[in-house]
Amino acid sequence: MITGDVLDVPGATMPEKVEYLQDHDTVRQFANQEPRAYAQMTTNLLPPPCDPSADAEFIPMQADGTHAVSGSNAMCVMTVLLETGILPMQEHETRVVLDTAAGLVEAVATCLAGRGERVTLTFFPAYAEHLDATLSLVAICGGFPQPVKLGARLVAWREADVLDWLDGQQTRGI
Repeated sequence: MITGDVLDVPGATMPEKVEYLQDHDTVRQFANQEPRAYAQMTTNLLPPPCDPSADAEFIPMQADGTHAVSGSNAMCVMTVLLETGILPMQEHETRVVLDTAAGLVEAVATCLAGRGERVTLTFFPAYAEHLDATLSLVAICGGFPQPVKLGARLVAWREADVLDWLDGQQTRGI
């Protein structure tokens, strides 16, 4: 966990910050390679949150790259935030909103005697609107909205962009 000495990452949004770190990989390589680390290690960066409704932000940096979100890392981050005093701990339950490149995550820690005992996470909604759908060749050949890069092997599309594209297909009778 990197809790200090790293200035805020360039970017106005969390996806922009993650993309910057993916393109400028020196912090991840420094933190996650020998002699400081090993291949299976994850380092979490804790810059100031982009979203004003968030209490904290984290960016997981793993051996294969910098990622948008990680559930197990969100639990670790919550524990560090509370047990180091970065965020105030409330005895029996502490609620924190974590800003991630994939969306806001609500974390609730059960706390006892100054320690985090359990962390429960509520993630942003994720769903598939169309199952077993056929992707048109128009999407492959061009015109489909650009994806948002969430990690080394993970992309997503903005719902509004896809809905606008679908409306345009219906208008053209495709």
